[in-house]
Amino acid sequence: MRIYRRAAMTAFLTGLLIVMGVGVASPGAVSAQAFAQPLPAGWSLVAVNQGGPVEEVFGGEFTQSVFGWAAQDQAFTSWRRGLPPGLNSLQTIADGQAVWVFTSADDSFVQVVFLGDQQVSLVGGWNLIGWTAASAPAAEAGTILGARTIIRWDADAQAFGRWDAAAPSFIAQLDEVAGGDGIWVLRDAAGVATIAPLPLPEAAPPVLEQIRFTAADGVTLAADLWRGSNTWYLFAHQNGRDRGAWAGLPGRAAEANGFSVLAWDFRGFGASDGGSAGDIVLDWEAAIDFAIAEGATSIVAIGASMGGTSLLVAAVDETRITQLVIISAPAVFAGIDALSAAPGVMQDALFFAGDADGSAAADAQALAGALGGKQAVQILETALHGNDLAASDLLSDEQILFPPP
Repeated sequence: MRIYRRAAMTAFLTGLLIVMGVGVASPGAVSAQAFAQPLPAGWSLVAVNQGGPVEEVFGGEFTQSVFGWAAQDQAFTSWRRGLPPGLNSLQTIADGQAVWVFTSADDSFVQVVFLGDQQVSLVGGWNLIGWTAASAPAAEAGTILGARTIIRWDADAQAFGRWDAAAPSFIAQLDEVAGGDGIWVLRDAAGVATIAPLPLPEAAPPVLEQIRFTAADGVTLAADLWRGSNTWYLFAHQNGRDRGAWAGLPGRAAEANGFSVLAWDFRGFGASDGGSAGDIVLDWEAAIDFAIAEGATSIVAIGASMGGTSLLVAAVDETRITQLVIISAPAVFAGIDALSAAPGVMQDALFFAGDADGSAAADAQALAGALGGKQAVQILETALHGNDLAASDLLSDEQILFPPP
């Protein structure tokens, strides 16, 4: 095997690619299942199962450059962060395409799992393809691909490794092709190879953490936290209850869907510091700040009764919240005027209320009618209120967790 270090990589590739073609994949369907594929600092050569605009596929802050190979032009295409779009010759990555990625620090990108086999057309000569199957011995990958030579880039070692079909096995130091790799493949003749789908790694079950975070006025709040994806769900309880009033819904959201979830006790309730109910909008603001600091890119905020009233006020001009779910929220609570605030709420919102729960149904309709964004109202035949309504058989987890867009 020959090892080429990073210092020689650019010169090696430039010479090699002048005579190369690129394998063309005919990908099958992709699933909604996804996982984060690491990108160690430096260069990586990776397969991209589900393509798209470069800045969406590789959105990590440390990803600086992405290089593809245009076989028809026998030239590199490139994307560099910060350049005007017109100066980037690589705009879109195709499904199953292999690309070079340079990161200034450890990063990752979202890899989506194929549901079916991939048919890859290979030219006689060199091909650059994505290995979308599970990790396999190099000899096995060579058989599948009909390869005379496979060259793989080891991102951790920042070095090339090579396997040759004709070389004795004891001198072949490229032992394995890993799932998600981009690889160079040399064939004697054109043909089609079938690559099986990459299995989804088993995700570790979410772990409940009991934490505290601090509002802007110094009040500390007790919370349950499950760390998962960058989609966050925030749960705020009704008056007279605490975070346990959700009857297990936050934990189910984390365990069944992989979301990050934060459910906290408002000030003056549960294990949080004391404080006035009129100041609980500050608790919402602190929860949103906490989620963003932890990497949230999408936030669904769910409030029961006073939790919903205060949420509507906190959501005014708050672009970091994606959607709102409001359950039995009064129009005004402890001086918190959600009805006056509603025109400034531009997010989509879903309201639930019981028709026999005092003024809850009328308040839900009034709040929804005043809302600046899209809204939907569901009035249910019940006197149940807030967390009791959310925990009842009248509402499923799916209705609460997945409000219509």
